[in-house]
Amino acid sequence: MQLLTLLSTTIALFGTALAAPAKGGTAPAAPAGNKPTGGPASAQVSVYSGSYICTDPDIPPPTDGSAGKATVVSVTENQCVTINIPFGGAVTASMTATPKTGAAGCYIQMFTQQGCGLTLANQYHGFPFNGLTVGSSVGCASPPVQTYGTLQIVCG
Repeated sequence: MQLLTLLSTTIALFGTALAAPAKGGTAPAAPAGNKPTGGPASAQVSVYSGSYICTDPDIPPPTDGSAGKATVVSVTENQCVTINIPFGGAVTASMTATPKTGAAGCYIQMFTQQGCGLTLANQYHGFPFNGLTVGSSVGCASPPVQTYGTLQIVCG
């Protein structure tokens, strides 16, 4: 039973990491016979401490303080950053460097525990960037269900 759960979770992880972004485009494909170039992707991520539920994924939280204080971190692709992401809070991100050529999409992945490893106890949720160029964003994401302890940028 645990093997089936682990297999199902692994399939879901790769499905989330490799799916196309919500809107925008894809990075240019690598020339035939050549290895991908560029990357790694990076982003500036803002985590809001207040009680704010996103009403639209393209509209960031207000900056008048009603969404709480924003903690800003810089994250590079596949780097695991420990940060408290409160339940009922909001997260936004802006891409500051593009991924390798051929990437289909990039996501912010949030993990419930202090670490970005996939385990049966470490739940995660992903939110797509709206493109693959510098300035592409996750306009507003509300972590579902509970608080989260780490995040990373995943592209594929």
